[in-house]
Amino acid sequence: MMHPAIELRFVSDHIGYGLFAKQAISRGTITWAQDGLDRTFTKQELSHLSKFEMNLIDRYAYLNYDHKQILCWDMAKYINHSCKPNVLSTGFHFDIAITDIAKDEELVTDYAMLNLEAPFECDCGQASCRKTIVSQDIAPLIKTWDHNIRKIFPLIGDVKQPLWELVPNKDLVKKAIADSAQLPSAAQNLIPEYR
Repeated sequence: MMHPAIELRFVSDHIGYGLFAKQAISRGTITWAQDGLDRTFTKQELSHLSKFEMNLIDRYAYLNYDHKQILCWDMAKYINHSCKPNVLSTGFHFDIAITDIAKDEELVTDYAMLNLEAPFECDCGQASCRKTIVSQDIAPLIKTWDHNIRKIFPLIGDVKQPLWELVPNKDLVKKAIADSAQLPSAAQNLIPEYR
């Protein structure tokens, strides 16, 4: 489920839709957490889908650490990629803002974190743009992602968290808020082959 201060907006014909802040969102804010309405597909379930349905899975779902496709029921599936993300997935399987996000700013993540099964061409326009995003991007980036998340993670306890109820393993999360050395690597989100 997406944070209530986020809305879906049209970006362009080329990109389609994206997620934007309706109001300022402080770094450390949980921006997304998986909930019970998100649909999880096993490989067996996927084998029974039509080609049309599989095209939707390919476009809007992501592969989780357990080789299952997750299709978010809400607008979360519209988050766009940037090689300079302002949102990252934590080792606790929820996303946080790693920068302050201004009102009307687009929320973006790095798709390399989503267990890509095929490369895609990026035109995010960032100076750090990698041009082609592939699963092999993960290894050199994971240390930077973990560093950025650890730096911000203690702020989770300092900002309003409307999605706190959806956070799994709250006791472990609280320990990591108090001591970011307790925070598992974002690599926990990756399938074993990419860790």
